[in-house]
Parts: sequence; structure tokens; C-alpha cells
Amino acid sequence: IGGDPMHFEEFGAEVEFVMGEGDEAETYVITETTWVYVPAGLLHCPLEFKKVDKPIMFGHIMFAPTFESTIMGKKPF
Repeated sequence: IGGDPMHFEEFGAEVEFVMGEGDEAETYVITETTWVYVPAGLLHCPLEFKKVDKPIMFGHIMFAPTFESTIMGKKPF
């Protein structure tokens, strides 16, 4: 979301977000205030900030009883 608390809709950035893997991967270009839902088990990232013209805010919300993280090719932590 935009970094101005009085105008969250003013998003001054371009962000690329990849969801899926291999030939099935899809890249989304985010250029406006956006909420993204990622289904459980769907491989996602990288999240690449291509351009930031003014402050923005990024955060995540999880609705799950537990959290596990795995970096492809590495042991979970």
C-alpha cells in the first residue's frame, strides 16, 4: 500500500511477484495498492521491487495455526 497514511491508494512503485514454479510460474506486476492471496502450498517469490518513487508499506498476514518456511534447496528453519 502507499506510504501516505492519508492516501494509501497512492502507490508509487512497481513490484514483480512470482507465483508457481517451473513452466507453470506466473509473474504479476503490481503498480497499485494490492492485497495478494497465496493458497497454502503454492510456491511463491521472488518479490522484486523494480521501482519505488515514494514510500510504500509492505506486510504480510497469515491465518494459520503454525508457520513453516523452506528455502528451495536448503533445510527448513
